[in-house]
Amino acid sequence: TSLRSNPKFSFIAHDLNQPLPKFEENLRFGWVINLVGLDEIGKNNGIDTLLASSVGTYGLLELSKNHSARFVLVSSCDRSQDPEHQLNPTSYFGTDSSVNSDLSHIEATKFSQSLTAEYVRKYKLESVVLRVKDVFGPKMDLKAKDTLSHIVSQVVHGREIKLDGDGLEILNPTYIQDLIFGILKALHSKEAKGQAYYLVNPKTCSAMSVAEELKKLRSSHVEIETTKASHRPDLPHNKFNSSNSLEILGWQPRITLSEGLKKTIESFDQ
Repeated sequence: TSLRSNPKFSFIAHDLNQPLPKFEENLRFGWVINLVGLDEIGKNNGIDTLLASSVGTYGLLELSKNHSARFVLVSSCDRSQDPEHQLNPTSYFGTDSSVNSDLSHIEATKFSQSLTAEYVRKYKLESVVLRVKDVFGPKMDLKAKDTLSHIVSQVVHGREIKLDGDGLEILNPTYIQDLIFGILKALHSKEAKGQAYYLVNPKTCSAMSVAEELKKLRSSHVEIETTKASHRPDLPHNKFNSSNSLEILGWQPRITLSEGLKKTIESFDQ
């Protein structure tokens, strides 16, 4: 609401899979931030995801090039490390919609990052890639199918917490305020261009730990259950090196898990 009332802010509803609209000639862009990589994981939206990350990213890169604007690609690093060694290639033609959606998200992520790198090499475009994981915060999308959103959704709707598998999946909960702080750092840092950074909280925790923390915040009567088997591909946890994020961007997360979850839950109670 505060943004929309700002005379310097304009909101344009546009499908990134379509050519960008023509902007006024006197309008110049200083920065372009592509957030399409944060689209929810686990939904059966493969075609839209692939097109938005290819056609959409291309359009925004061209816009950045034409305006000599810095381009920042915010991309999910969930399940994107060496996927060809982690998922069976035959899964591309499988019937499991969850696996198919994961594969679409993985390939879309790889393509958008590769295309951004090519614009750096060919056009010397000022670009930064920011890889994020397990982002959460007030008014987060509870329909998303990632583990963190699934847990928060159950608590917000007053249901018992059911964890996929044994509840030991490793998460890197990163609060949205910390992510925004990192994006702003990437926009203004002269040293950041032409690099990729992990804006990922290095402090890991299990899905069970998140559930127990939410149980403390909500009610001691909330039950936590685990299923016998996970419904998602069993991929190993990757350790993300965020040292350059601290050294070059001066970024590190500030909001603790308990503080972030408290603010998140309170936002849905209002």
